[in-house]
Parts: sequence; C-alpha cells; structure tokens
Amino acid sequence: MHNDLPPPGKTEPLTASDPRAVGEYTIVGRLGAGGMGAVYLGLAPERTPVAVKMIRDELGVDPGFRARFEREVASAKRVASFCTAAVLDHGLHEGHPYLVTEYIEGPTLLAQVLERGPLSAGTLQGFAVGVAMALNAIHGTGLVHRDLKPSNVILSVSGPRVIDFGIARAQDSTTGVTRTGQLIGTPGWIAPEQLLADRATTAVDIYTWGCLVAFAARGRHPFGAGEPIAMASRMLHGEPELDGVPEPLLDLVRAALNRDPLQRPTAQQLLMALTGDGSPQSLDDQATRVVEQNWQAPPPGPDPRTRPSGRPGLPEPAPPGPPEAAPTLPPTLAEERKGRRTVVALSGVLSALLVATVLVFVFDRDDEPGSREAGPRVTNPLEEAGFKEVDLDDATDVGRPVVDAGAEFTVGQPRCGGETYKGVTAADDTELCLVPLTIANPSALEDTRRVFRNRQMLVTDEGTVATTEFTDGFLNNAPSVPPGGRIAGELLFTVAKGAELLSVKLYGADGSQGVEVKS
Repeated sequence: MHNDLPPPGKTEPLTASDPRAVGEYTIVGRLGAGGMGAVYLGLAPERTPVAVKMIRDELGVDPGFRARFEREVASAKRVASFCTAAVLDHGLHEGHPYLVTEYIEGPTLLAQVLERGPLSAGTLQGFAVGVAMALNAIHGTGLVHRDLKPSNVILSVSGPRVIDFGIARAQDSTTGVTRTGQLIGTPGWIAPEQLLADRATTAVDIYTWGCLVAFAARGRHPFGAGEPIAMASRMLHGEPELDGVPEPLLDLVRAALNRDPLQRPTAQQLLMALTGDGSPQSLDDQATRVVEQNWQAPPPGPDPRTRPSGRPGLPEPAPPGPPEAAPTLPPTLAEERKGRRTVVALSGVLSALLVATVLVFVFDRDDEPGSREAGPRVTNPLEEAGFKEVDLDDATDVGRPVVDAGAEFTVGQPRCGGETYKGVTAADDTELCLVPLTIANPSALEDTRRVFRNRQMLVTDEGTVATTEFTDGFLNNAPSVPPGGRIAGELLFTVAKGAELLSVKLYGADGSQGVEVKS
C-alpha cells in the first residue's frame, strides 16, 4: 500500500459525469478506462490511495453478470498478494458494481517496453518469476485471469504486480453479454483454444505468460503485429519468433506457447523450474527471494497509465512490429480502439479462418505428430498419467476459503482419471484423483493449527473415501500451521473408475465438525 498520493499528472481530472465518492472511498482522479469500465484513483477512509473500478452500464445492469461478479470477486479477495494487486473491497454504487484494489505505483510493462525497450537480463528473470508467482496464487483459488497482457502488469519498486484478475470470467460467462460468434479478449493476447472454442482454463494464462516474457525480452510480440485476423492466423498456424529470449527462459517459454493446452506446464511447475525448488511448501519463499535478488525497479518515466500517445486511459495499441519495420507514428484513437479488451465480433472471414484451422489441426495431429510444436515438446506429467480437470458447477465452493477448527481451507481445481502418481498405481476398476489444497491459519494469536491427512475425505456418487497415502505426501506428518502461516500441496484419492466427484470434506483437527466444499 502507498501512504501518499501519486504526483500531479498521474491522473486525468474528473468530469461532471464522474463520481466524487464510491462507497466509503473518495474519488480524486481518473486513472483510465478499459473493457470493463472506468478506473479511478480513490482514497480510503485512512487516506490510503486505492484503485476503484466502476463496471460499465451494460454489464452492471445484467443480473447474470452481477451474480457471477459477486462470486468471482469473493474468490479474488482471497488470492494471496504474491506479485498481485490485492483486491480489497467491492459493492454497488447507484446500482452499478465496483471493485476496489490496492493502488500500485509504477509503469505498466507496455509503457516500459515501448519507452525504454526490452528488460535487462536480471530484471527479466525477476519478471518471469514474479508473474508466474502471481498466476500460481490466482490459480490456487480456482480463478483464471483470462486477460493477462502488458497493460495488466505493473512494474513496481518491489517487483511485477498483476492486476485486473478475477472478474474477466464474470463478463465472459454472463448470458446476454456475449453471443455466438463473439469473443472476449485482447487481440494478440488470446490462447489458441480461446480463438477456436472460447475455452479458458488456467492453461490460457500460461500461454499468455509465454507471450509476456517473450515481449519483455524482445521488445516485440512473438507473433508480430497487425490486424486481429492476421494475428490469429499466425498464432494458430505459425511459429513464434523467440530470438532475444535468453537460454535459461527459452525452453519454458516454448513450453508455455505449446498450442495444445494439455502440454503446457502449470504455474507451479513454471515456478519450480524457475527457482530450482521442488517443494511446494517453500516455493513462495524461494520465488520471493529470486525476485528480490534480480529485480531492478524501472527508472522514473512516463505516466504508468498513459499510452504512448500521451493520452491517459486510452486502449493499448497493437504490439510493436519486427525490428525491420519502418518507424510508425503514435496510433490514432481509431487505431488504439482496435486493441481494446472488449467484445470483438468475429466476422465471416475470421469465422471461416477458424473453421479451416480446425481441419488443419486435425491433419497435423493425425498425420504429422509434433509438426505443430513450438520447439522441444515439454509434457505435463499429470496429463501423461491421465489426470483431467473435473468440470465444476457454477455454484462450486472450489477456490473459496472454508474454516474448520480455526484452519482456513482453500481447494483448487481437482483432477481425476489418473493411473499412477508417485508410486501409487490404480487398480483396473479404480482411478486416482488429485485435489490441490491450501491451508492457512488466520489467527493473530500464538496458536498453531494441526491438520491430519486421514481426516480429509472425498465424496463421490459411489461413496466417501479417505486420502491415499504416498511417499512425501501432503499432510503425512499432521503438520501444524503457525499463526499467519500457510501450507499447500495435493491430496490423493483412489475412487471407483468413472465416479462423479461431489464434494470434499475437510477437518481442521481430529474430532472437529468439518466443512464441505462442493464441486
């Protein structure tokens, strides 16, 4: 948090139509606008600056959006603030939803790269680790960012900070806001599966992580620049240009840009590879040390919310072209609007392109295995073992903390269908399920919370099962979580093959009542 207001010039003056107060927050300036609505600089009652996002009218009046917004923001507020802008509050102002986040001082990655070029090698390493760390925290609550791009990463004094997470899915899932033949996202920063089927899992954020790291390393997008149709064609059929990405990061960027989402690493796997740490329990601490050791704060520069045109808040322009391209003038307002994160209607031409793409993908997959890979194939061991993400109900509790015996549990995206995992092999009529779990102790008192592995249960339509023990398994030794601490890992369950996962029952201490997380 910041204790002082930004210096003059960092905000636009308020107009007659702008609010002067939202909830308990005093509005003192306008930071800009985006696809979801206007963003303001506000002051909390204790005079701490905050960012207040007002959702635009056509979204705010939709009851489906508002219900989804409530659920997604509730989850976003619980994302650990590792390299993110903490979500502080939300509510309604004159019938319209708003979101309050921590105000982060610093330029966006977009502004920094366009003004000063690629990041230095050390800073790039800290950037790659910091953004992966943010995604690991976001994905750990069951959220998908879905709109990760250079203008949504702020380069603060302490490291990169990811903003605007947790509400993109609310817009994309709202009945009446999107229609058949339309797509939500920012051209150039959309994963192939979003273009083909508007399918967004955590893997789409990993793909965009690869694009971001390449952009930060090279000063230009790995798939060039141009109109959305041209960008989509290159991302679906072409190979990324990765010259300038240093060798320690190159293989990970290639893996992240794999067109097959099942073959991309997870955020946790990225962090383990980037930090050399194989322990999920100490991963955050190690990642923090890497960022601190490598990060160099950007020197004072332009307004962090100002685009290269000098007009704050305008939509970001298309990514810069290849180095041999002729210099271009600052984009016009009409050109800038082409890059805005908004509902992008798919024209008949683009729709035809996507249909042709499906045919090409089938041909490549059946007749030329591996021909569509962007470099060496890096497989996801969970997918190789048969683990698939479980489809979740809209009213799921996954990603929302629940409390029992003073311990706060947050279940991540479950995966089932596995055949083997760390020495455990499923019998012919059974399969394995993995359930990510984070346990925190929010108590401010000197009181530890002990958690027992064999008290955690998985409920399926075939019955209730206890955890399956494996070597170095999570909670094997009934660990104690100190006040303010947290631990994370995965629980393994053996269930009847094809069983439907209904819920997870969690117990904070032996003999307690327990709580249920519905899937």
